[in-house]
Amino acid sequence: MCIIIEYYISIIKEQNVKSDICIYLLNLNYQMEVIKMAKSTQKQALLTELRIHQAIIDIFMEKGWEAISYGSIAKYTGLSRGGVQRIVPNKDAMMGTFQGQMTELVAGQLDFSDEASLTKSWVRALDNLQFRNCIKFFISATCNESSSKEIAKKGFERFSEKVGQEKMHALIGLSVCHLLNV
Repeated sequence: MCIIIEYYISIIKEQNVKSDICIYLLNLNYQMEVIKMAKSTQKQALLTELRIHQAIIDIFMEKGWEAISYGSIAKYTGLSRGGVQRIVPNKDAMMGTFQGQMTELVAGQLDFSDEASLTKSWVRALDNLQFRNCIKFFISATCNESSSKEIAKKGFERFSEKVGQEKMHALIGLSVCHLLNV
């Protein structure tokens, strides 16, 4: 149908015809162009949002939660700070970007086969920058009265269900000692 409309529009333009049907076809063509542009704009908006979310994840994994800011995201993506802020208006929105990936990354580093293997794999994983950044976020979130504390609590509960609350206490203690180099 688009090819037919385009054909008639080219004839209309060549012959400078101004009948009602011609005006209708020109308007129809304009509307179709607007729809194409809208779809393109929606795709661009979605791609921009994905770029920002990926930047948040990458910055977090490389440098930790404290490195995430509108400035760092803008620099990473090449977007303006205002553009970033429209997509992620606050730290809670930024946090929502990576929360599922944190759990996957932490669990993926661990051997849950028995208690000794879990402890050994946890200590070994603390040498992994990404794992360490997840644990630092978890520990620092316990001091905040924001959604980060709720995320940390849910993560703790999920892992506690898997390994037991006492074991989680021991692992968090090991993490603090490791981070303090004691």
